[in-house]
Amino acid sequence: MSERQPTFLADPDWITLPWKGWTKDPLHELLDIMAEMAAVIATGYQMFDPALTDHAALFFAVIGLLDQCWKLDAKLTAFFKRLQTQTEGPLFWHDLSKGFNSSVLSSDLGCIFPVCYRFPNMRIAQTCMVYWAATSILWSGLG
Repeated sequence: MSERQPTFLADPDWITLPWKGWTKDPLHELLDIMAEMAAVIATGYQMFDPALTDHAALFFAVIGLLDQCWKLDAKLTAFFKRLQTQTEGPLFWHDLSKGFNSSVLSSDLGCIFPVCYRFPNMRIAQTCMVYWAATSILWSGLG
């Protein structure tokens, strides 16, 4: 994604063939969706080319890009719902940070953020953070 180029990692053969006989864990499923996002991001950046002067063609290209973004958003939403059903209990919950005093917010207290998020395990935490990053990137592009 950072190179603003599509990647071979989104190729259907690459996504399926190495995993024959194995079940992907949720994080790998999410990384496959993110690999698809790379091509969409590359297309979006190509539209910023000042040499593009055909406004009608640009309009239809933007509409096509928006359609791809909404499809990726649907995939991400479906992924998160599957993750919720596959996980026993909640994916995450929040607590007040230790040392939190609502009348004084100071880094001197050792409490920078008033709320902390808890996860059942580190793998779920990593998966949720990657999911949130992917949706933030996608929604930023939609904006």
